[in-house]
Amino acid sequence: VWAMVRLKAHQRRVRKSVPLNDPGLEFCYAKLQKVSRSFAVVIMALDHQVRDAVCIFYLVLRALDTVEDDMAIPLDVKVPELLSFHEKLSVCGWNIRGIGQGHERDLLERFDVVIQAYLGLPGHLQEPIADICRRMGEGMAASVQRAAE
Repeated sequence: VWAMVRLKAHQRRVRKSVPLNDPGLEFCYAKLQKVSRSFAVVIMALDHQVRDAVCIFYLVLRALDTVEDDMAIPLDVKVPELLSFHEKLSVCGWNIRGIGQGHERDLLERFDVVIQAYLGLPGHLQEPIADICRRMGEGMAASVQRAAE
C-alpha cells in the first residue's frame, strides 16, 4: 500500500513538470495516457531529460503498430505505409485517416502533432527514433507479406 501511495505522489509531481506551454508535448503526454497507461507510468518516472523523447518514441511505434494491426487495410496499401512510415516523421502536417480504432485511430489522425513534437527534439534523439521505426516497419512489412502467402 505504501508503495502505491509513493507512486501516486511521484506521478503528481511528474505531471506538474510536463511542459504545458508546448501544445505538441501536451498532446503527446495526454495521448500516451490514453493508449497505454502502464507504459505511461514508466515513462513518466524517467528523468525529464529523456522523458519527452521516450514519450514521442513510444507514440511513433504505437502508431506504426496500429497500421500493422489493422486488418481492414489492403496489403497493397499497408506494406508501403509500413515501409515509408519513418519518412513521414519529417513531413510537417502529415497524418492518416481511417486506420485503427479509438485512441489509436485518433493518434494517427492527429499524428501531425506528434511530428511537430518529434521535430522539436535534438537531432541526436531524432535519428535513432527514425532508424528504429524504419527497421520495425521493414520487419512488419515482411511479416504481413509472409502471413498473406
